Amino acid sequence: MERRTFLKLVGLSSLFAEGAFRRLFAAPQPTVAVARGKDYARTTRSALALLGGMKRFVKPGDVVVLKPNMGWDRTPAQAANTHPLVVRALAEEALAAGAKRVKVFDRTCNDERRCYVQSGISDASRG
Repeated sequence: MERRTFLKLVGLSSLFAEGAFRRLFAAPQPTVAVARGKDYARTTRSALALLGGMKRFVKPGDVVVLKPNMGWDRTPAQAANTHPLVVRALAEEALAAGAKRVKVFDRTCNDERRCYVQSGISDASRG
């Protein structure tokens, strides 16, 4: 076999193999989910279920970090941060999926002690 023919054959086969491997390991579930509702915990769990459940992302023994938006010294009623019930639902789901520990933190724009308390996420993350 000529060198040029060999290189063409290897090049074409690598393109085919790449596409085959990509399809083999591709996640069939969506990467974005939309859920609507006024019950924050239920709506969060509905969206998570559409993504394939927390077990798709968390394996037993994992340490999970949740990074909600809690950068502002505002209350949940002001809707400047992630709602604390959303954070709590995600933490509960991670623990139910087998997480060893769930950490919740953010880099705040205002004083971090006030942001964590005012946002309600500090209280929601306890227990």
